[in-house]
Amino acid sequence: QFPEACSYALHVCKAVGICMEAGHVEIKITQHGPVMVEVGARRPGGQKTEMLAQLVPTWDPYVAQVLTCCGKSPTLPDNFSPVKLVRHCFFHIVEAGVVTAVRGEA
Repeated sequence: QFPEACSYALHVCKAVGICMEAGHVEIKITQHGPVMVEVGARRPGGQKTEMLAQLVPTWDPYVAQVLTCCGKSPTLPDNFSPVKLVRHCFFHIVEAGVVTAVRGEA
């Protein structure tokens, strides 16, 4: 849906010297195009790699990373259709407190 976002993320990685292994780029899509939020030479945090491994069980992102670090091309599945739904949510917290319950879809 946003092909310019992928191109932008790859250009950001190249600009900061990420050429091997994992690159984590967070961007926002604005009315002026993609805008960088964060970039790092690492896998994403927040269990995202583990979520991806569970979403696409025919592909192992950890093995793909090791192959890339060894200068080999990772094997990609023919289809990245997810078998599970995962949500990664961010909440704006107005005041300090303790979460005691989360309600909604299971």
